Amino acid sequence: LSSIFEEMGGAPPSLVFDNLKPVVTKVLKDHDRKFNDVFTRFKMHYRFQAIFCNPGKGNEKGNVEVDVGYVRRNALPSTPPGDDLGALNDKLSRFSRNDRNRLHYSKGKLISNLHQEDRKRLLKLPVQEFEPVTTTLVSVRNKYGEIKVGDHLYTIPGGSPRQELLVKVWWD
Repeated sequence: LSSIFEEMGGAPPSLVFDNLKPVVTKVLKDHDRKFNDVFTRFKMHYRFQAIFCNPGKGNEKGNVEVDVGYVRRNALPSTPPGDDLGALNDKLSRFSRNDRNRLHYSKGKLISNLHQEDRKRLLKLPVQEFEPVTTTLVSVRNKYGEIKVGDHLYTIPGGSPRQELLVKVWWD
């Protein structure tokens, strides 16, 4: 989403989401949601309102699914390579910019003109870039300087047993 916001030149005032597990840790009563920490910080960083579909109501996001199908058919005619996310994002970005030069299917205006109208309503991007990390406090486990982060063991050169370290974990 950060890349998309950069591409658009701002953040939308509100975004509609499905109840995706990387974001919503629990669906609560009265349409409330419990978010994971990274999404909470992300939402606050960009200052947008998050709106969520009702659980099990796929019909609420049908228009999005149609648009996803359009991009798959027209921008990704073959299976995209799975190992270079940057190259895939660049390809989709170029497709998106070029695709704005057609008429919108129902409004009869160029998508590029509609895009310029929408940009006027975007929230200004924060000066500081968002860092999508989680932090955790870990202790060196043994005389070999091993720490455990998630399911993985790492060796810390010079680490002493019971020494505490603050670890940043990136999504990738």
